[in-house]
Amino acid sequence: MSEAGLIKTGFYWHERCFWHDQGAIGVFSAPGEFLQPQAASESPESKRRLKNILEVSGLIDGWRQQWEHNA
Repeated sequence: MSEAGLIKTGFYWHERCFWHDQGAIGVFSAPGEFLQPQAASESPESKRRLKNILEVSGLIDGWRQQWEHNA
């Protein structure tokens, strides 16, 4: 298959993407008088874990890396 026929996928990674606090949430609705807030189900750690797995497995080794600070 020619390079023109390939589908390209990007993987953007920068540590600063994960320096935020999602705050307390309600699972199915906003916290209120009768809903106890809880930690967000989504976290930066799951994304770091994915990147670490890609690195230690060697899958990321063949990828072209591009550093864009203004992305």
